[in-house]
Amino acid sequence: MTTATTTNSVPLPRRPARHWWRLVAWLLPLPLLAAAAVVAWKAIQIAGPHLRAAAALEATGAKIDWQWDDEDWSSAGYSSLRFGWSFVPETPSDADLRHLKDLHRLRSLDLSNCELITDAGLAYLKGLNYLRELRLDRPKLYHGSRRPGPRITDAGLVHLKSLSRLELLSLEGAKITDAGLANLSGLTALETLDLSGTEITDAGLRDLQGLPKLDYLRLEKTKVTREGVEALRRALPEATITSSFDRNTEP
Repeated sequence: MTTATTTNSVPLPRRPARHWWRLVAWLLPLPLLAAAAVVAWKAIQIAGPHLRAAAALEATGAKIDWQWDDEDWSSAGYSSLRFGWSFVPETPSDADLRHLKDLHRLRSLDLSNCELITDAGLAYLKGLNYLRELRLDRPKLYHGSRRPGPRITDAGLVHLKSLSRLELLSLEGAKITDAGLANLSGLTALETLDLSGTEITDAGLRDLQGLPKLDYLRLEKTKVTREGVEALRRALPEATITSSFDRNTEP
């Protein structure tokens, strides 16, 4: 008689399903890629208008210097803008300044060489809340003479009232009077102010007494009197005030 023997086979251990690990490995980078895509999209949204505005202004002779903001890397950074000599064919006009609205973090703006800029062009400065320096004076040449600068009057200063962070303002040679100075009384961050060559008198100096941070003021070739200058010095004892009554002032 033949006896059949039954052998109980021991099941081999199952290998882990490698495809699950591959799936996990493939999915892990997705959140990082999504975050990178969001950052890239935001950078395009921010930098796009800046770059277009910069290109439009550079076509009129503007020189733009960029400085990245280390504290806010997601922003488009700060920038300064100036124009070359006016004999360059591309000379900016009031309409060209409309592109400034997209350079909303502009810190320094030099329009001193822009003969075609008038009061109407200054209306485009209203939204520049980060602006620290604004030059609207006549540029000096090597032999000491001055070139014509922007054609700014009292009406143009109305557009500067909202520039609450402005620290430097140069209006040398501008056709402004005491009436225009009233628009500067609210610029409480102002530290340096150049009014030389303007039509202001002692009456206008009273509007400057409320500028608590004013550190340097130029009054050469104006219609102020010695008494008016001394009264302002008493009101602003910490400020350096130069006038045509002082020795060694610029002729």
